[in-house]
Parts: sequence; structure tokens; C-alpha cells
Amino acid sequence: PHADLIFLFYREESCASRSQTAEADWDFMTKKRFDMDVLPFTPDMLAPVGYIFIGGNEKMKKRMMHTMRQSSPMIIVDNTPNVPKQISLLVNIIQKVFSRTPLASCRPFMADDVRLGPNPSVSELLEAMLPSSIMK
Repeated sequence: PHADLIFLFYREESCASRSQTAEADWDFMTKKRFDMDVLPFTPDMLAPVGYIFIGGNEKMKKRMMHTMRQSSPMIIVDNTPNVPKQISLLVNIIQKVFSRTPLASCRPFMADDVRLGPNPSVSELLEAMLPSSIMK
């Protein structure tokens, strides 16, 4: 999935004297309809590139994991099957680590014999989680 960012800008007509105000050059057109080369900058200078994930396959899973590692903006439509649903569930579980009561929120995903202090760190909580309990 992708989208085009469209900038509307105008070129001023050259004025013969400084007393005249510049007007828009209404006859100016680019050779292509969406000519990205005309922009004086790249769109990713404004904001990082974001992604929207709907449905997908193994290739999309790799892209999603890469996007998460890069901390790029992403939207996961979690009511679609396959990879986005799996990653959405993972993100929801990881959010529990940052809740008001992280130990209680994460307890269902840990082995019964795990002993953590009253205020475990984020990494301790994530390490204590069992992958098999997360995928239930």
C-alpha cells in the first residue's frame, strides 16, 4: 500500500519592474501529471515515510518487522487476516508492559514459576514472557 503526496505550488511570472506585484504563472504545467522531480525537496524531509498494512503474506511480515525495528510510523488494520492480525496481537501484548500495572497485565503470558521483583524493568518483563503463551 502506498499513497501519493501531492503538492500544489505555483511559479511566479517574472516582473519587469519592482513596482509590479508578482502574479502566478497560470500557463505553467509539468510534463508529467505527478512529477516528483519538480519538487525542490524530497517528501521524506517533511516527515518519515509511513506504512499501512492490510492482509498480507510472509514478505509483508518481513516489511512489518523491519518497520517496527526502524520505528517508522505504521497503521495495522487488525481486523484483516494473516500477518497484520498476528502483529497487531503482538503489539497489544507489548503495550501491556507499559500499562499502569505491568506485572499484573503481563502475568498471563509468563510461566507460573517466574519470580520478578515488585517493579521489574521492561526488558525483564519481555524476557519473562513465553512465546507459546503469547500465541494462544
